[in-house]
Amino acid sequence: GNPQLDDDTRRQAAYSLGQIDSGNQKAIDALVELIGNPQLDDDTRRQAAYSLGQIDPGNQKAIPALVELIGKPQLDDSTRRQVAYSLEKILLKEHLPSVVTALKDYLSPKTYKNDFERFDKCYKVIWKCAQSMPYPAFYQAWHQQEKVKDGE
Repeated sequence: GNPQLDDDTRRQAAYSLGQIDSGNQKAIDALVELIGNPQLDDDTRRQAAYSLGQIDPGNQKAIPALVELIGKPQLDDSTRRQVAYSLEKILLKEHLPSVVTALKDYLSPKTYKNDFERFDKCYKVIWKCAQSMPYPAFYQAWHQQEKVKDGE
């Protein structure tokens, strides 16, 4: 996170990191850090989300970073679309329940009314999960309370 770099340079770095051999943990860590930086412009975060979608299916750090980002209220529509796309691309069966549990609260009438794009993208990711899970597993994930972050 070099504060002297401009957004174009960071975006180029995010792009380049996505070209690295899949599964490179240092590249993934750097992209996850870029995604989590609220100071970055949407284009850079979108590029980082795209690169994460290219680099490593099932990565243990990439998936939570994308899940967190898709729920952020201040994202622009095309970045949220890219995050949803990347998430769908790299999810493995074992991640589906936790993604459903994490995103289900965005399917509220309030989100539908106030932030339709967030509602819609979370719905699409959850639908993709539902299509790949046995119903009892989906039901359990849907009714699961999300763990308190500090108590894990």
